[in-house]
Amino acid sequence: MALAPEPPPVAPVAAPVAPTPLDRVAFCESGNRQFGPDGQPLRGAVNPDDVGKYQINEDYHLEAAVRLGLDLNTLEGNEAYARHLYASQGLSPWLWSRPCWGDETRVWVYRDGAWWS
Repeated sequence: MALAPEPPPVAPVAAPVAPTPLDRVAFCESGNRQFGPDGQPLRGAVNPDDVGKYQINEDYHLEAAVRLGLDLNTLEGNEAYARHLYASQGLSPWLWSRPCWGDETRVWVYRDGAWWS
């Protein structure tokens, strides 16, 4: 019986050179976490209406997210809505965390598929 040929080696994927603005926001808002230790969507410590990796405020954005077919409680929906917000409003929805993501002296490290500081 002939052995199947081995697949070609997979080229390593290079880490991004620097975090995008949304990478910085995700770290500063939630520590890159969509879910809390209880397995439920992460809620804001200051405002429990903030949800998920990007701490999107449901009071302001839930209706629009639903119209777009996005569920802010899922990682995919939270990320997609964050991209939508960033494309339409820039970083203004995350001004409260600007001291963190806007700090140009902050050192960023890419590890486990995400940016950390």
